[in-house]
Amino acid sequence: MEDFISNSANTFSTFLSEKEKELKNQVNPYIISFVLNAEDSPAFFEPLELTTNFDLSFFYEKPDEQFSFAALGNCLEITENGSGRFAASVKKIKEWQNSLITNAHKFDDFTFPLFVGGVKFMVEHADENWKDFSDSTWFVPDFLLLIKENKKIFVVNILANPGNSAGALLKKFEAKLQSINSIKINSENISKVELLNVFGNSPKEKKKWKQAVESSLLNIESGEIDKIVLSRKVEFLFSGEQSIIPLQKKLRAAYPNCYNFIFRRGTSYFFGATPERLAKFKKNEIVFEALA
Repeated sequence: MEDFISNSANTFSTFLSEKEKELKNQVNPYIISFVLNAEDSPAFFEPLELTTNFDLSFFYEKPDEQFSFAALGNCLEITENGSGRFAASVKKIKEWQNSLITNAHKFDDFTFPLFVGGVKFMVEHADENWKDFSDSTWFVPDFLLLIKENKKIFVVNILANPGNSAGALLKKFEAKLQSINSIKINSENISKVELLNVFGNSPKEKKKWKQAVESSLLNIESGEIDKIVLSRKVEFLFSGEQSIIPLQKKLRAAYPNCYNFIFRRGTSYFFGATPERLAKFKKNEIVFEALA
């Protein structure tokens, strides 16, 4: 691992020399996004397992395409609340994109994000279960680990200020590599918890749910409504903290052709598996797959 850090530091130092003029011209805070080839996987290269080691993280995978990535840590964060969250977020993201120094062009066969995050579908109804998540959260991770078939990419993002010397930036870079290398992954030794109780899934509540579905179908058949989205909440009470890792692995095994995800904020995890692709950007194409 020390060889990987040393070699990466040398590569980053060369990159800083190549970008010397661009670095000196910065008058506002800016982002350095440095991409490394990680074919010789470092010891820490475990995207799913690392997700639980950062208070802000995002994991995404499409198992049947052998594609996954983990965005870890918080180099820069943009949070917005209320109905104007989209416009406000886009404005700030564009400003930071214009203050980006990167070597990503050397990895044209890979597509990976600078910002990751999520937006609440509705902001009008507050819910205690979602209190850890803002209406809109987008962040530049400290690290991005990406696997595409047998290829692996490692991205280190640094928030820099005007006047930062190459030496200071190199120290930041080395410190980040040492910090992720110091994380101990122990996914095989996850403490087991017991299921104590289930709320919202009694025979009476199941019957009520079935009636709601049947009533909705009748309303659609009669032409009273065209579309309705029903949902219900089932709560599980465990004897201790449940690990997200075995849950996600079960989703991976059960739904290999779905888009599986984890969005962690503090002690809360939003996770699942969906057949719908929100959007895919590829050169001059945008692909949507909305099934509902």
